[in-house]
Amino acid sequence: TQSTWGFPEKFTEIKKMEEGKKIEVIPSQSDTDSTFVFYDEDHTLGNALRYMLMKNEQVAFAGYAIPHPSERKMNLRVQALIEKDVEPQTATALLRDAIGSVHDTCEHILSVFEKATQDFEESQMNNS
Repeated sequence: TQSTWGFPEKFTEIKKMEEGKKIEVIPSQSDTDSTFVFYDEDHTLGNALRYMLMKNEQVAFAGYAIPHPSERKMNLRVQALIEKDVEPQTATALLRDAIGSVHDTCEHILSVFEKATQDFEESQMNNS
């Protein structure tokens, strides 16, 4: 929507954030490509998801953008690879896989960190 001055209204974005809506899907002509809008997210999540998506051989394209530093949203574009005689995955399924991979990676990093912290504290106790 446009304001009376011709500028896009930001109230809809603020309302979506207030309603707790974190992700919005921008419709496309096919379910094999979609744009996802993540509210209140930045480069941290965008780059991690893009990286995990591009590791998937069934992804043809994945990219993200922060439209403007003052906007609290991140746009992520996902396109599935379409091959002859192979049923492509949906963009949503590919994104779910990438989110799962990011989650698993974070869990692994946390467990390694906690183990290293515990080992360090034990070694400090033994040296005292």
